[in-house]
Amino acid sequence: MELASRIKGALLGGAIGDAMGFPFEREENVYTDNGIFFPWTYRYRNRFRSLSVPLEAGSYSDDTQMTLMAARSYRSTGVFDAKHFSAELREWLNYSIGAGKASKQAAKSTDRSGKQLFPFYKGYAFAGGNGAVMRALPHAAANSSNYDSCIRNGINDCLMTHGHPHAILMQVYYLSLLFALLNGGMLMDSIHFAEDHVDRFSLDETGIPEEWYEKWNEQTGLCYNAVENAVKDYLLSLCDALSYMIKEQPALNDAFKCLNAIGREKGSAIHSAFAAIYAVKRHEEEGFMKCVYPVSRMKGCDTDTVASLIGTLFGAAYGIESVDKTLISTVQDSDYLMETADRLLASSFSLSSMSERTGSLKRHKANLEELRVGQNLTAFPFGHGIVTGKTISQNTLVVQVRFDIGQSIRLTKTAKQAEPTPADLGR
Repeated sequence: MELASRIKGALLGGAIGDAMGFPFEREENVYTDNGIFFPWTYRYRNRFRSLSVPLEAGSYSDDTQMTLMAARSYRSTGVFDAKHFSAELREWLNYSIGAGKASKQAAKSTDRSGKQLFPFYKGYAFAGGNGAVMRALPHAAANSSNYDSCIRNGINDCLMTHGHPHAILMQVYYLSLLFALLNGGMLMDSIHFAEDHVDRFSLDETGIPEEWYEKWNEQTGLCYNAVENAVKDYLLSLCDALSYMIKEQPALNDAFKCLNAIGREKGSAIHSAFAAIYAVKRHEEEGFMKCVYPVSRMKGCDTDTVASLIGTLFGAAYGIESVDKTLISTVQDSDYLMETADRLLASSFSLSSMSERTGSLKRHKANLEELRVGQNLTAFPFGHGIVTGKTISQNTLVVQVRFDIGQSIRLTKTAKQAEPTPADLGR
């Protein structure tokens, strides 16, 4: 099987898993489960407002949004451009959907000068959630012939949002697993490869500046290396548990409970990734849907991320041919995802200079009421786009934009009391 098929399978499989699990992530979401993909309404509440966003069948969440951000941050030289990712991270706040707390805090805290890539927001050193591992694939795809570069770039990306060894070490394990799979490794052999490499890993060897350790130790009152060693012991103990489960074949729900992927610890990078690995190994002979679908509907689980990780792993192992063509054609921005896979393989992304940015998503969002269907706009990082839809859902104004590069986004804000006219809505 060619590498191109594996990269496409991983990227599309991940997006499909994300879209399948997204409606089931939050209890407050309103939906009617009448198929694999279906229209539904995403609801979100915080201290200040509530949003109600209608979503088309096959819509993906922040998991795929951030994966695409990481992919676009690669230069033609195969080097991850952290400053570009940092700039995208700030803009992402304007269109993110389903985002986790740590990633949003990192985006809000990003240094606009680009001099400080690691934000150290309040709680940064304790951030060990899924936000980094869920966007890891581009690093393995863009560096499929160079393991050291894969890990180095992946760690630099991880540390821009997450600072706890739960996230860091699982990034190493998961990237090692993906690297082996993309290079044709069998799943069990790739699991052993990942275990061996995370066992030998030390953040000290990646060239992270001493200042990072000083800030980490200051924020936590602990010694980073001591915590890393403790977490590594825990991760390796779960490797043993995973091996045992693979041998004994417990039901998914029982295995997920043992791996803490259901319940209070469900958002941990370690627990989510190990649960995904088990689900793939447990049902790999039964095909993509048998691996992904049950987890996408599992109560108490971080359904969008775990299902996305499952889809990514299965696609990396078995290629794009293993993924149902109907699902591929239905998932949001499928053509752009395919193109992104090709660009990662060829390292052919061309990023414009920061000084050449035109247009601002933040400005467009502030003036959302003035946008009209069919109106052209320009915004970093996407370039030229067109407004394709404008609706009011309960108290939320939603404007859909599709950009020439192939990605579509939604801009939202609390709606004014006045109802839009037919002309406003493009009817």
